[in-house]
Amino acid sequence: MTIGVAAISGRPKIEQYSRGTGNELIVMAADRQVTFGVEGGPQVRSESAWIKKIGLLQKTGGCGRCGWHLLYAGETDEARRIAREFRQDTEDWDSRIPESEEIADAVGRAIQTVRTRAFHEQVLKRWEISLDNWPMVVGSLPLPISTDVNDAIKAFDRDWGCDFLICGFDQYDRPTILRANSLGGVYSESGQGYATIGMGEDLARSRLLVRNLKATDSFEDVFFTVFDGLQQAQIEISVSSGLADVWVLHRFRELPAQTFGTDPASDASMAYKMTALAAAETVAIPNGEWRQYARAFADGLRNSANASPNRPRRFLRDRAPAPSAE
Repeated sequence: MTIGVAAISGRPKIEQYSRGTGNELIVMAADRQVTFGVEGGPQVRSESAWIKKIGLLQKTGGCGRCGWHLLYAGETDEARRIAREFRQDTEDWDSRIPESEEIADAVGRAIQTVRTRAFHEQVLKRWEISLDNWPMVVGSLPLPISTDVNDAIKAFDRDWGCDFLICGFDQYDRPTILRANSLGGVYSESGQGYATIGMGEDLARSRLLVRNLKATDSFEDVFFTVFDGLQQAQIEISVSSGLADVWVLHRFRELPAQTFGTDPASDASMAYKMTALAAAETVAIPNGEWRQYARAFADGLRNSANASPNRPRRFLRDRAPAPSAE
């Protein structure tokens, strides 16, 4: 498993937040550690090619509005199957902007569908038990066989699945974070403004609480705090800091309301794009310089609605220490 963090920045400090301003950002970060259990305790290996983000719903509104993305912690194959199931279930969404509740329902359905299929393939099929009324069938089996089946069911419930953070902007251009578990339960974390998943998620979340992270904080503060939480969780579970990927979902341009037809958010709607900031050693740059890196990226976004991430990437390369001769 991995540690994934998502956090909102730039939310207005007002009680009635019915419409996004276009200045909000969603920061998503995840390391590339893969954890698996063996005798003697959990072991950790680093897979530099395993990127823990999947584009879930790339286009809505028919005009390339970049929509929803997810971070996952768990089995990569299962995460991809769930994402594929979601896309198949939402093929008719290309002509409109979905509500965040619809996203949550579709993700829950996709998880439950893939889970049911895996349960049949990995557990029931071994004993040639169909999905129809399987609890009654298992209960009527001879005791030794039913014991084996129940043990397999417990192992499946313990080991199968992924946890997700689903991030995007809703029909009113408000930044939204949803958290989904392996059973298909989906919960909104937008009010809190951040969420964590994976091994050590409690440690990362505790660090964010200590630093009093808020959705109204500046991008520089949120960016720094997210990385600080990621690093502290790795330290506490004795995992060396490896590669960490960071993405920022931000406004790309404004689009006329008529472009979306029945868009419930009147006046205008935003198009959003996902920018990959970097894949960098989290320990390679001192904490103070992460703040400068975030500031450089934020300045680039403010200077141009179509800002390129080249500036912060160059900043990162310039500041990173040279590899050791050892």
